[in-house]
Amino acid sequence: MKIFPSCEVKVLSECLPGQLVRMLRSGLAHFYCIVCSTPMDGKVGIVWMDGNTAKFDMYDEADTEAVLAYNGELIWEVDQDGPFEPPIRKIFDQSGCLVVAQEARYLNVTRPDQIPSIKLQLNLDDGSVGQYQERTRDAAIFGSWKLFLEDVDRPIENRTKIAEFCVKAGD
Repeated sequence: MKIFPSCEVKVLSECLPGQLVRMLRSGLAHFYCIVCSTPMDGKVGIVWMDGNTAKFDMYDEADTEAVLAYNGELIWEVDQDGPFEPPIRKIFDQSGCLVVAQEARYLNVTRPDQIPSIKLQLNLDDGSVGQYQERTRDAAIFGSWKLFLEDVDRPIENRTKIAEFCVKAGD
């Protein structure tokens, strides 16, 4: 028997950075979340899309937080015809925008529980979250993308759409 997308129940601390999960015992159960490593020892982070904003939070009790962990690969599909710009224009620092730089690829995220919201970036290559950095050279910013989950044993045309983002005009 196979179930698609392939998934299993784990605790958050057992998940790998960059892995897709759904929280089972919190108000985030209806969101898909990406697990990320944090600079703080003992804490595991998650990033999720809430409306038109990419949000970040950390968990102290990752050993007891139950999640539905997905086993497929995340595929980011940028919209070449959507909002696009070189660095330092209008959308370069907007939450949810995807930055393709020389050294890595990043998703701009915010920490919603901080006033004012703290800007961070999720490194899509290694699954770590860190402080936001303005990349003033050699970077491309995409304001529209789709995120898919792709299983090894499943045809590409049946991949699961996880999220879709397009920066709002005038933001």
